[in-house]
Amino acid sequence: MKRLHLYLILAVLTTCAAFAEAQPRMEESPLGCARRVFPMGQDWKIFALPEQVTVLRCSRKEPEYRSLHQYCVVKDDGSQTRLVHTYAVKKADDQFARFELKGNEVLAYHANGALLARMHLWEKPPVRHSPAPEYVRLRFTGTGEGLILCEAENLTDYPVLLRPGSVKIVLPEGVRTAFSNLCVLLKEERLLAPRQKMSLQLRIHAKLTINPRGLMRRKQVELVYRARDDKPISHPEAIAPAAIFQSGLPDLGDKDRLRLCRLSDELAVVEGDWVSGHLGYQLDFYRLKQGAWQLVTRVEKTANPRFGVSAYECNGSRVRLLGFDESRIMDVTVP
Repeated sequence: MKRLHLYLILAVLTTCAAFAEAQPRMEESPLGCARRVFPMGQDWKIFALPEQVTVLRCSRKEPEYRSLHQYCVVKDDGSQTRLVHTYAVKKADDQFARFELKGNEVLAYHANGALLARMHLWEKPPVRHSPAPEYVRLRFTGTGEGLILCEAENLTDYPVLLRPGSVKIVLPEGVRTAFSNLCVLLKEERLLAPRQKMSLQLRIHAKLTINPRGLMRRKQVELVYRARDDKPISHPEAIAPAAIFQSGLPDLGDKDRLRLCRLSDELAVVEGDWVSGHLGYQLDFYRLKQGAWQLVTRVEKTANPRFGVSAYECNGSRVRLLGFDESRIMDVTVP
């Protein structure tokens, strides 16, 4: 009798195993995976790509009432459905018309064919990001009465629209990267033809009209632009960048609120304002490894960022943050 019971148990187990192998794998749909990460997303759209890769887009609103398009890249690797990239942009800046899977990246294109974003698929932590495509190069050329003068060069074969916005002055010098406290504005939109160079006059927004002649003595002056016009893009056939950062920084998306700075050829920092719901600093440091930017450390410090960071001093793996009064905010050791 005991032997019969043993045979029955073995038969049941064998049948159950065979049944399990025959059943289709219980897998999560790409939409289900994306909705689990962004449950408040609305108006989902799905773009199917080869190799079981799917791009999904939803609308969402941030607490500060900025409307975003949130993109999710989901991949079915045969054993599970995984979220392998997220990318957010303001709705006013969203010009993605089509997507292409190329190697380990999803490329997003404008309707005119220009490459707008490169989404490096994440295999496992730490995540990696492609260098951002470059559309326009801004070159400092001089100063005038209440003006910063620069040349804008369209680096693409497509028209580029520069909307009204703000321009930040970055001053690299040796191991130090400083930021000017001048508020500089591009007052009127400018449309650049393919490969065109154009002279721009940027207005210094200050109570007193000044001529910052000291900038002319600098060996290197870099200009960082952010569009501030949320109106519909007046030339839909053109690329209308939300921001123009220093060359080659990681393509992180949501550029409206990110502050990116290149500290050296292989080191960059992304600065935020909030730490765990309190006023403070959040700093993400990225290293360029094998052609992609890799997040290597995150630092959070609760403090009063009344004036923010005015300069970084980068000596090897040690980075010092300085306030506008040259006081030390903190030192960070970057792996």
